[in-house]
Amino acid sequence: MGMIQKKISAKLNKYPLIKGIFSFACHPLLKCANYRKLKQYSEKISVLPEFKNTDYSMWRESFNTLISLSNEVRFIDMIEEFYKESLTLLKYNSFKDDDIIVVCLLKNEIYRVREFVKHYRSLGADGFVFIDNGSDDGTVEFLMEQSDIALFKTRTTYNSIRKTAWINKAISYFGLNRWYIIPDSDEFFVYPEMDEMNLHEYLSALKQKGIYGVKTMMLEMYPNAPFFDDKADPSLFRYTYRFYDKDALFLTRVFGDDCSDVRPKPTVLFYDGSRFAVGSHDYFPFAENQSSDYGGIVLHYKFLPHERHKIDKIVESGVYANHSALYKLYKNRFDNDSEYNAFYEGSLEWRGTESISDFDFIKRLTSLNEK
Repeated sequence: MGMIQKKISAKLNKYPLIKGIFSFACHPLLKCANYRKLKQYSEKISVLPEFKNTDYSMWRESFNTLISLSNEVRFIDMIEEFYKESLTLLKYNSFKDDDIIVVCLLKNEIYRVREFVKHYRSLGADGFVFIDNGSDDGTVEFLMEQSDIALFKTRTTYNSIRKTAWINKAISYFGLNRWYIIPDSDEFFVYPEMDEMNLHEYLSALKQKGIYGVKTMMLEMYPNAPFFDDKADPSLFRYTYRFYDKDALFLTRVFGDDCSDVRPKPTVLFYDGSRFAVGSHDYFPFAENQSSDYGGIVLHYKFLPHERHKIDKIVESGVYANHSALYKLYKNRFDNDSEYNAFYEGSLEWRGTESISDFDFIKRLTSLNEK
């Protein structure tokens, strides 16, 4: 039923009114078919030995609620991927019930990952769950040496839907009713209160105020030099890539009007069974995600000196969002000017929490509603 609907829906894209009527008519039938399919998946789910007591009943209830509200194909595909046996455990770690865990999918990030774990440890994170998607640059070896890390691997080809499923699956193993931080490997979370409160104090204060998700803005960081400078040391990227646009319109300025700069990202989330990520930039329940305030920034270190080839590879594969549309813009810019320097008269140098005040919509969430 789902495949047939996809094919018919694609042909009706030129006729939005007819497509809408068709989708409405198919909704009840498709919903019943999806319920049956997901029930079959959930009854067959296998759990690794270390996690044999994991209870999946709340996940099934939450997924059913999601499907009852939306039959978007991406959600169905994400849930199907969640139930597949796609993760292999390389390194187990037993976390305490109140530990704050960082969960991250990565591949060949030996330069970033050292700074990544250092940053989140400095904020007060207790441990990490990494999912490696085929690294061969020393990333896995580095992670295996870390005492506060659990590590899975998957050889399945990446796409954005599978990424969300793998992250949720890894989270399911370590349990609900705890805080998770869910950044990409090139994203470094910062928040206005970070000089005064570590993550435990910060998240405890949020929970007391009934706040269970922190929506963040992605801020592009760049050097005062060409991005792909062979002479630059990639391990020093946090120092070299210390500039940003005060208006946060870097992507539009550099890559054109087809870019979207202020992209919300639910970086911090309290998983309790009713709340979970459904993509890189949104979480369920949708109403809570959409109405939540911005409470922080993720410093985004996108283009390191040795990574020009990654853009070409991602464009060729088309596995990122919208068939890697954003990467096609990146490729066009750097193909036309390989020595491009993004620094300009409006560039500012990152000054820590002081710089967060440049963006007045980033709230001190721990102070909301105080008199």
